[in-house]
Amino acid sequence: MVMRCLLACGVVLAALFSGGCATILNSDTQQVAFDSDPPGATIKIDGAAYGKTPSTIPVPRRGFDKTVEISLDGYKTEVFTLKNNAINGATLLNVLWFPGAIVDGISGRGGSYQNTVRVVLEKGSGVQDRRAEQENLEKKAAQPASNTSP
Repeated sequence: MVMRCLLACGVVLAALFSGGCATILNSDTQQVAFDSDPPGATIKIDGAAYGKTPSTIPVPRRGFDKTVEISLDGYKTEVFTLKNNAINGATLLNVLWFPGAIVDGISGRGGSYQNTVRVVLEKGSGVQDRRAEQENLEKKAAQPASNTSP
């Protein structure tokens, strides 16, 4: 009886100390709904084809930001970054267990993506690469607002 109790306590302690909150609470993928106008476009994430729009795809959390391509014959291919926000609610629980933050960072389960992506495709050929545009917007948003009042 004592051995069983010690074994059970050992298993519970191992579970508590082996992962971060997000690693325990989040799966290693996140469901993201992709849609396009017009529908039927191919969805590629980091170069791998995942299906056609509209569809909900389990996006791997590991590796953080993902490069997404949405393409359809007769339309420009849209390329953009699906950002993995560094912190989600479960990650905040790591204030109680600091080593968990390290585990969550390594596992990739500490962040989350937006839940839906909708792209309006433009007729034509070639590639519409939005990654630089996204980076510029992020830099602009990070800059403090200048006060022009006297």
